[in-house]
Amino acid sequence: MGLWRERILQNTLWATLVLVTVAYLPGVWAALSGGLVLLVIIDTIAWAGVLLLTLARSLSFRLRASLFLAVWFFFALMMLFMLGPIGSGRLWLHAMPILAALFFGYRGAFFGI
Repeated sequence: MGLWRERILQNTLWATLVLVTVAYLPGVWAALSGGLVLLVIIDTIAWAGVLLLTLARSLSFRLRASLFLAVWFFFALMMLFMLGPIGSGRLWLHAMPILAALFFGYRGAFFGI
C-alpha cells in the first residue's frame, strides 16, 4: 500500500509545483500592485517549500507528506487571514482532508478536518 501512496505524493508534488509556478508570477505582480508585500513573501516561501519537497526524494514518505500538508495548511490559513472569506484560502483548506486521506488514510482524513 505504501508504494502507491508514495507515487500519489510525488505526482501531487510535481503537479502542484507546475501549477503554482504558472500562477506564481501573476500572483506576485497582483500582490505587489495591491501593496501586499507579505503575500509575496508567503507565496515565495510556499513555492520554495513545494520545490524542495518535490526534489528531496531521500526524505521519508511520512515526513514529505506531513511537510507538504503543513505548507498547504499554512498557505491556506495565510490566504484566509489576508484576503478574507472572498479569497482563495477557503478552497485551499477544503482540499486538506482529501490530501490527508490520500497520504495517510482514514486517520489522516480525520486529522485533516
